[in-house]
Amino acid sequence: MFGIGFMELIVIGIVGILVFGSKLPEVARGLGIFIRKTQRLFQEIKYDIEDEVLKKSPDLKLKDPFKTKEK
Repeated sequence: MFGIGFMELIVIGIVGILVFGSKLPEVARGLGIFIRKTQRLFQEIKYDIEDEVLKKSPDLKLKDPFKTKEK
């Protein structure tokens, strides 16, 4: 997970508890909502770009750059 080990996650959690205290669940929830909305926005932008490209070249086959190779 982003090159972060278990001990680093524990340290981050302890620092989060010390800094945010009882508001940590609210902060984490807000961060989760922000990440989800950002992912949806980028997905929507991706679809819009694909639609525009396919309008110009309908016979073009687009590959997903994030799709892993299946064995």
